Formats: sequence, structure tokens, C-alpha cells
Amino acid sequence: MIKNCPLEKNILSVFVTGYFPFSPTDLVFVPTMRAKRVLADLILDAGDKQACLLPRILSFDEAGRDPVLSHSQESLSSFRQFELLFKLIETRFPNLTFSQKTSWTDQLLSLVNKMTLECLSFSDLEKIVPEELNNHYQKTLDFLSLLYQAWPKILKEEGLKTGSQNQVEGILYLAQRLSQYEGRVFGLGSTGSLPATRELLKSIHQHKNGIVYLHGYDPKIQEEVSESHPQYGFQNLLKFFEAERVEEEKVFSERERFLHHALSDNFDEKVSQKEVDHIMLAVSESQYHEAMSVAKMIQKRKEKKGLLVTTNRDFVQRLKAVLPRFGLIAEDSAGEVFFETSVGHIISAYLAFLKEDSPQNFLRLFSLVKPVEEVSEAEEFLRNTRPNHLFTEIRHHIPNETGEKILEWIAFLVWPLESENTFDKHLENFEEKCHYLIQDFDFSFLKKEGKNWHVSGKDFLSILAYFLEAVPLRTPFNKEADILILGPIEARMQKADYTIIPSLNEDSFPKISQDDPFMNDPMREAIGLPIRKRKVGLMALDFIHLLTAKEVILSRAKFEEGAPTVESRFLQKVKLLAEKNGCNLKEAPEVSEMIKYDKGKQQVDSPVASFAPPLHARPIKLSVSAIEMWLRDPYAFYAKYILKLYEKDDFETDDMPRIFGNVIHEGLEKLAGLDDFSEDTIRLVFEQLIQSENLSLDQKLFWTKKAEKIASFVADYEKNKESHKRIVEVSGACALTDNFEIRAKADRLNVFQDGTIEVMDYKTGALPKPKDLMSGLSPQMPLEAYIVENGGFKEISGEVSRLTYLRLGKGKDSDDKGEERVFKEIPEILEATLVRLKTHILAYEKETQAYTANREDAKEKYKAYTYLERI
Repeated sequence: MIKNCPLEKNILSVFVTGYFPFSPTDLVFVPTMRAKRVLADLILDAGDKQACLLPRILSFDEAGRDPVLSHSQESLSSFRQFELLFKLIETRFPNLTFSQKTSWTDQLLSLVNKMTLECLSFSDLEKIVPEELNNHYQKTLDFLSLLYQAWPKILKEEGLKTGSQNQVEGILYLAQRLSQYEGRVFGLGSTGSLPATRELLKSIHQHKNGIVYLHGYDPKIQEEVSESHPQYGFQNLLKFFEAERVEEEKVFSERERFLHHALSDNFDEKVSQKEVDHIMLAVSESQYHEAMSVAKMIQKRKEKKGLLVTTNRDFVQRLKAVLPRFGLIAEDSAGEVFFETSVGHIISAYLAFLKEDSPQNFLRLFSLVKPVEEVSEAEEFLRNTRPNHLFTEIRHHIPNETGEKILEWIAFLVWPLESENTFDKHLENFEEKCHYLIQDFDFSFLKKEGKNWHVSGKDFLSILAYFLEAVPLRTPFNKEADILILGPIEARMQKADYTIIPSLNEDSFPKISQDDPFMNDPMREAIGLPIRKRKVGLMALDFIHLLTAKEVILSRAKFEEGAPTVESRFLQKVKLLAEKNGCNLKEAPEVSEMIKYDKGKQQVDSPVASFAPPLHARPIKLSVSAIEMWLRDPYAFYAKYILKLYEKDDFETDDMPRIFGNVIHEGLEKLAGLDDFSEDTIRLVFEQLIQSENLSLDQKLFWTKKAEKIASFVADYEKNKESHKRIVEVSGACALTDNFEIRAKADRLNVFQDGTIEVMDYKTGALPKPKDLMSGLSPQMPLEAYIVENGGFKEISGEVSRLTYLRLGKGKDSDDKGEERVFKEIPEILEATLVRLKTHILAYEKETQAYTANREDAKEKYKAYTYLERI
């Protein structure tokens, strides 16, 4: 039998209501481990917390590992799989570096797991590349031959199967024997996306006392739909069942049907305002402000049960960092990322220190376990001696007592990295040393592994880091938590008073990227692996389910680390269908409460501030940064430079981007003075400056990691830079008109061999828009060029051949470490800038010209004075 439950209802509650009381002979399959716990609690609630008999409850994943139902067998450990496949790659491709071998081992293990769960044969890989295709794919096929030729033989020699194999075979074994089961059997809330699960659901459907509960099937959609459609999974499953009838078909509400129409691109349907009244929209400027806004939403609903559902773990970390400010506690179903915990930070620093004995790695570890005064003393010593390798240079030359202390401290922690030993012996040694730094961390999950795997100490560290990164740290379930953080799959069995879906941007929801280095989508489809479209369809169904909650808050940030984001296609579709019917999504008030100025909330009829001070109060000497403020928002300029008012203090503002920008600028100035742009030196300088800031340990570690990426980019950039003379942080000035002077401090001026000059500006935030530069609205760099060409910088003058912005940090793509943007249209840019500025100057030489607020061109950083505009 097949029954259908609408997404608006909690399928577990519907199930319990329909079949309570239960018998121990009842067998219930649910999608996740958390659903098991929720179902047990609901059954106890149905029995008024009195003692009652529970059915046997299993998740579909563990069904194949149940010792009673499926006769599960011992599995090959994940460590042993890694070791065997690593050795196989090492034998076939001996010229790869160790890190390359580790990376390919990880990628192949992932492919092995996916193919096993999809019940695919490795021999199918041989057929995916026709001989006429290009050489690249033939090389890929040659690499994958490790799987379809050598891997099965190795597993046979081991005499054990992988965990995925045992899981799949166990589920299939259970599906075959299920007809002999005498009790009732239920399968809840699965679309059968994996073949083994699909077989088990079919067996439940065919069982004499079996019931399959679908969750959100729409019987009105009769036509065949594509894989990206939210109903594809149901259609595929029912076709597999050869089922003709689904009970309780007329259960869809107008709200749920609206959502189905929106996400299946049917925008001709009629929708009323009441179908979207439960949805609120929160659009923030940055991820930080989004996290703050979400925290405020949770605080306002403290007495209610709430879910936060996302695939974006970066956002979860940001949110968990700000929740304590609001007195809130989160229950995170994914647990903690090991290397983000206090113990993980120390072990990570220790691993980095052992792999590379650089001063910055030493200081990072030292600062985690030593008092501040000792760290400051060590930092001062290293700054003065600047050793490249601690182990060698401090051993041979110890200039003072501090050096002796450092050497004594590190003597116990190190061992010969190049010496070979078995993995388990290395682990025993590492645990002994690591115990000096931390207490009570259990390495038992790796013990008794690698007894015959001989590796060098350095390679051992890489392998250990790989396995520690995958350690799940689960915290005890906290029923007092103010918000429950779930992934979309875990949320399928949950209902709450309100649901928050943050990070509604592309590649976050839906999260569809498949980092498959071996096959494209057509190749994956040819052998039966799921493609991106299928994942989109599954997440579309999840999205519909989430939007059926009593109250829903859809949240996103316009920018992530300064780079613009793209709104989720799901959100776009819901908004489009609503707007076509004249309906509006409510705006969440928490955004404007947490951001000092919210552009989307301006009152169009509010008075515009405008003040005209006397001429003698108006400045006639300005820096180029002040000039940009004057051009963009005269009122903010008036408040800051004429009234000399301080910016409104907002204690919730994230000040770290500004501090980090200052660190990068100061660091690059020091490096130019040292004339040393090696990656190690750059990293050390950046890290020393970050350590000197009054920041928390987590903040220092977070920004140190970002600085390391920038160091790598700068080192490569300077290596390939044309030969030139560098002048950094140089000040200059010159007259622009008879009674107006401009001043500037250039980040860097480069003199090329042909005598021309490059004006360079470092940016850790967003780059100016080209149209603003060409129109004179971003005058800083053009005016610096004007000062150069007019001899305003004492050390240098000449023709400017280009303006270069060097962005340090996240660029156009998420993996970018930096970006260079060069403009060579110097005459055109200078002319536009000078015409605009001189016109501006002439206008403000008249006492009637007021400093009026400009809401069109004002930048976010100028809006600190907006709160004064109504005065």
C-alpha cells in the first residue's frame, strides 16, 4: 500500500496518529538517525509519557548493517581502504608528489563509495570514453582503470568488503527476505534515490502488511517531468513500483500547490496574498550582518521551537560565533568541525609546525599554549633575528636567553621527520608529544591501523591531518537549545513553529557543485551516476517542504567577503510567481535593526539634509579620499570634515575587515622596505601584525589563514612582476586650482625601465567600478596620478602609464587569492576626473551651494552620518 502525506504536515506525527499503539513486531524505516529519535519521542508523547511498547525503528542507511535483519559482516576500515588505494596509486604513478597521491586517493575513494551505493559495476567505467574522444579523457580512463582492473582484485585478497558494499548488500538481502516478516512494515518519507533503498521500499509496498508513506507527492502532475523537477523522484519511484494507486491524494493545500508551481516553472497559476503571508524575506549586505540579523530573529522567537536549515557550514560557524552575544544556544546536528575546536586548533598548529619549522608556525603554536608575555618575548626575539629555519639557525646560534628557552621548548616536541617507521609507531610517538600540549584527546579511532605501512614522519603528518579532518565531534543533544540547526535531508522529518533558511544564494541552496575531476555530466549519466539536475530536483522538494512551515524566514547576503552573490534560483522563482500575482513577501524587520543603515528601508518622503556653511568654514586642502566622499555624499563630508563629528558608534559592526586591511597595507609597506617578497617572509610579517592586534584567538586564527593565501598570491605576483623601482606609502600634494590643493598618500608607485610610472592601490575589499573610475566618481587613483605628473611627490615624477588595483583576498571566484585590475586609459580618466572635480570646486565656492545628502552615489562606508539627516 502507498499513502501520501502533504509537506505541510509532519509525516511522523501523521504516522503515529494513524497507527498508535505499536507493537514490538512493527518495523519502521525512516530516512535519518535523527528521525529515529524524533519518532520515538512522538510515540511516547502519544502515550502521555507512560510506558509503552516501541516498534523497531531503523534508518534506511543502517538497515543494511543491522545484525539481526541483514546479517551484517565486518567491513574493511576506512583507514585500510585509504592505505590500499594509496599504495596502488603509488605503484602506478610513482612520480606524483605525496600530496598529489593523497588527493587522488581521496577522490577515488569518493568515487568508489558513490558507485557502490548506486549499485554500479567498476567495469562500466571502461565504456564511458569512446576512442575518438580527445587524449585528456583517454588519460582519465587510464587512471580510472585502477578501479575496474586492480581494485576488485585487492579487495578479494583482503577478504573483506567496504562499508558501502556491506551496507548495499545488507539492504538488498533484507529486501529479499522482507516478505517472510510477520509484523507490520512501514517506510516513511523516502523518494528511493538510491537503488538499494528503492528495492527495500518496493518490498515494503508488496508486503501484505506493508505501507510506504510518500511525503509531498502531487498526483495532479501526470506528464513526465525532468530530473530537476521536485516530483521526479516520486514519479520514478512509482514507476519502479508499477503502482497505479496512491491513497489520500486530495491533501494538497493551496500554499503547497503554489510552491510546486513556482519551483516547476509554472508561472501562469493564480496565487493569493494569503499563500505568501507566512513568508518573510531578509536581505543583508554581508554574511556578518546576515548572521547578526538571524540571531536577532531567533532571540525574538525564544519561546518558540525553531529550525535553521542550510548547507552552508561557513554561515553556521559565523552564526554560532554571534549567538552567545544574544544569550542563545544552538543545537547543531552536524556537530563541530574538528579543526575549529580548541583542541583542533592546537593539533592543527602542531602539525603545521612539524611540517614546516618556520617562525610563523612556531608562533602560532606557541601563542595557543603559552602566556601572552612569553609569546611577546618570543615574537620580539624572532623579529630581531629573523631566522628562516628555527631547527637549524637557533641550534647553531642562540643570541640570548629567550633563544635558549625556545630551543628547550621545541626540543621535546620534534622527532626526525625523514626517518621511516610504521604508521602506528609514528602515531604512538605523536600522541606522546601531543599530550604535552593537550589533555584527554582520544586517538583510538586510528590505533591498530597501519601496522605494516611504512611512511616517513613528514608523510605521516599529512595522513594524520587527512583523517583528523574527518573526525565528527558530536555534542550531547541539548533539548534546551534555542535553535536546531539541520541540513535539508535531516529537516524532512521535522516541523517547528518557524523555519529560517539562510544563505539563499546559488551553490548554497541549491548546493549542486559536484567536484568530480574524472567525469562530466554526460559521462556520469552514461554509467548511471546522478547528475546535477537530480540534486536540484531533490533540493527543490526540500525547499517546498521548508516553506510549508507556519512561519518562514528566507535570508541571504548580497556580498560574501566583498564579492557579490547570486540569489538562489528557488527564491527567484517564488518571488516571480508572487509578483506576477501582485503579492509581496514581507520584509523582516531584524535586518534594519542590526545594520546601521539599510538602503532598502529608506523613506522616500523623508527630508533630505542640506546645509550651507560660510565660505571660511569650507576646506580648501583635501586628501583624495576626502574628495571622493565630497563627490559622493556632500552631507556626510560636511558632517565629518566641517562639523568634525565622530561617526555613530555601532557596537555590532564587524571591525575586523578594516583591521585586516590595515594589517595587509602595513605588511606590504614593511616587505617593500625589506625588499623581500618570498612567501615565508610575507607570511611571517602578516602573522606578526595580526598577533599584535587585540583580537581573540579564534579571530587571529581565522585571519591568519586568509593572510596565508594572500601571501602565496603576493609572492607569485611579485615574482612575475616587471623589473622596477618600488616606492611605498609616499605622501605628496599639488595645487589643482589657484586656491585649492589636493593631497595623497600613495600605497605604491612603480618606476618601469622605460621611465613611466605605475600608480598602485591595494584593496582587501571590493574594487571600484570601472564606470565610476571613467566618470570621475572614484577619483583617488587618478588624482594620485595627477600629483605624480605634476611633481607633487618629492621622490618621483614623470608620465603615468597605468593605474593598477591589486585586490588581496577573495576575487571573482571563491578559490581566488587575489586579482589585478589595470587601467591604461590615463588621459581619458584624468580628463573626466579633473572636469568633474573642478566643476564641484567652483560650485562650492559659492556660499549658496549647500552640502546636500546624496542617496544615489553614497557608499556604505559614508552612511555612518545618515542618522543625522533628519535633524
